Amino acid sequence: MVPYKGQFAGVFRVDDTTRNMRLHAGKSKDGFHFEIDPEPIQFVCENPEIAKFIESYDPRVCWIEDRYYVTWCNNYHGYTIGMGYTYDFKTFHQMENSFLPYNRNGVLFPRKVNGKYMMFSRPSDTSHTPFGDIFLSSSPDLIHWGCHRHVMSPKANKLTGSAPKLAPADSH
Repeated sequence: MVPYKGQFAGVFRVDDTTRNMRLHAGKSKDGFHFEIDPEPIQFVCENPEIAKFIESYDPRVCWIEDRYYVTWCNNYHGYTIGMGYTYDFKTFHQMENSFLPYNRNGVLFPRKVNGKYMMFSRPSDTSHTPFGDIFLSSSPDLIHWGCHRHVMSPKANKLTGSAPKLAPADSH
């Protein structure tokens, strides 16, 4: 949820009775009681190939520069990070998926760092294996992502026997 026109707005996961996961927009006057749109978000998408995703969940909204960006776990030939944007929480535009499958939990930084967009993500596999390693990736344009750097693990690294140290942000 984010502040929006003196109130709050957000994108939420809504499951139907068959556990079909979809994203819905919602608004709130107080940040506690939300009116969730009954219809799922229908993304405007110029590329019909990436518009064919099966399910969507774990949305996050972030204001950057002049619009609200939405990231979510997108099932497109495996779980990956979907990305789109909106100006008004009514019309949503779908962008390219950020990474190849399998990746989850994309979290955008709310501003550029050293002129680049930044995103945390959690690579995974074909199921809900409890990986937990978190990586930081950068992009010049929110489409081409690279410079993937390991940030942290939930336990000691199997190769070194020690927990990794957080790298300074300016080293990326």
